[in-house]
Amino acid sequence: MKKNLRPSLPNYIPESEGGQVMWLGNYKIHLPTLGPVYGLTEVSILAAMTCINGLLATLTTIGLIRKCLSEWVVVNEELQYDKPVDASVTPQWPPQPTWPALPAPIQVNAWQPILETTRSFLAKSNLSTQDRITLMLNPYVPTQRKAHSAENFNYPLIQLTQQGSFVEVRITRGNRFKGKMVRLVIDYSNSGVYHNLAMSTDKMVLVPIVYPAGVTVMTYSIRAVYMSNGQQVSDWCPAASIVLRNEDPEMAAMQLAADPQALERSVQNMLSAVQTQPQLVVE
Repeated sequence: MKKNLRPSLPNYIPESEGGQVMWLGNYKIHLPTLGPVYGLTEVSILAAMTCINGLLATLTTIGLIRKCLSEWVVVNEELQYDKPVDASVTPQWPPQPTWPALPAPIQVNAWQPILETTRSFLAKSNLSTQDRITLMLNPYVPTQRKAHSAENFNYPLIQLTQQGSFVEVRITRGNRFKGKMVRLVIDYSNSGVYHNLAMSTDKMVLVPIVYPAGVTVMTYSIRAVYMSNGQQVSDWCPAASIVLRNEDPEMAAMQLAADPQALERSVQNMLSAVQTQPQLVVE
């Protein structure tokens, strides 16, 4: 029997692939800078960076493969029907994705050198609170993810993930609320004051990330409620929050390339959101 050699990941590293991409991308930026400050050796930093690049290439490729497969599934479903009269709507083959360059071979468990450096940071008594936040070494709190659990709540469930320069809001509705309008509100500064964000019947809404001048770390908190005929018909869901950090430009471009329609969807969401002036939500 093959033994699973993957080490147990500490609770500051998300379990989801998207969360791991964000965490690794952030760690890749700050490890070479803060490592020497806290006495990490050049050898340990180099080993960790090699493994980070390998994991990022793997996770990005997996994401591209899944996206490509989903597009081919759509084409396959469309091809099950008779050819339409209008040739302009004939199913088109999905474009060939651009795969990331293969990293150098790694002869060790890729997580081990990375975890050794994080444990070295945490063992330093002089590790500042700000540097701990910068390295994303605080406990990670996952958002709700199980789709079937929406049936058990009188409000929509939302999940936040960062996709390049956007926050992706995934909305899960219970069966009795399928297709129901959802109102989203957002707190841009973690102050407890919410503003109108969007009204949507979609399963996903993209929120552009805008960093105020001089700010590199901030938190978006979003809540949602079911609406019908302009009236609230459910409770507000608990706030879902996400910590945002300016990313390495290479990582941001790589994530945006994985979803070329992201900008178009974001513009549509913004146009919908600004049809009425944002107002403070008082609860």
